Amino acid sequence: MAEITIGVGPGNLVPYTKTARYLAGEAISKGELVCQEAAGGGYTVVLTDYDAGALFGVCGIALEEIADGDWGDFCVGGYCGYVVTDGGVAAGDPLVPHSTAGMCDTMAAGEEDTVFGYAIDADSGAVGNAWVRTCG
Repeated sequence: MAEITIGVGPGNLVPYTKTARYLAGEAISKGELVCQEAAGGGYTVVLTDYDAGALFGVCGIALEEIADGDWGDFCVGGYCGYVVTDGGVAAGDPLVPHSTAGMCDTMAAGEEDTVFGYAIDADSGAVGNAWVRTCG
């Protein structure tokens, strides 16, 4: 199911990225954060919705636009070059799901258990780069 893009080791200019395919339970845009759907389970994912309590573990970050009911590719570990943020993320910040569905934010006190990755650079216009801990 999961693929690994080779890219680790000295002198290799291709960053390491682990991907997986999931079924979209709703329309998902490139860079949005998803979690397993509570009702459907299995391989169906939906946008994270931290404030609605519908967070069942981050599954990944969409690598493309995915229509509701279609299968799509998600970054589940390593480098992810396109992550939708709230516009206030600094380089090195731990990343957590935001209260806006599909978006991520900088970790606040008490959110340590929801960290899914770390910002590589400060975001630029609400889009940033991240290093994602293996989550898929």
